[in-house]
Amino acid sequence: MNKKLTLSLDDQVIRKAKAYAKINNVSISQLVETYLGEVINDDEPKLTGVVAELAGIIPDQEYDKMEYLQNKFS
Repeated sequence: MNKKLTLSLDDQVIRKAKAYAKINNVSISQLVETYLGEVINDDEPKLTGVVAELAGIIPDQEYDKMEYLQNKFS
């Protein structure tokens, strides 16, 4: 069941959020609900931005740089 919630936000934040919502064809309510859902259901931290892009580049297992270079150039 949906309920109404009143928020007080900075004018610039509202303006940018409305533009983002329009471009992505969603409502401000959907944006807020999605964001809050992510925050409260987050069991482990989410990676964002550059960190998210770089995640997984280096394997989890430890590797020997010297061995890697020898294999690469032999």
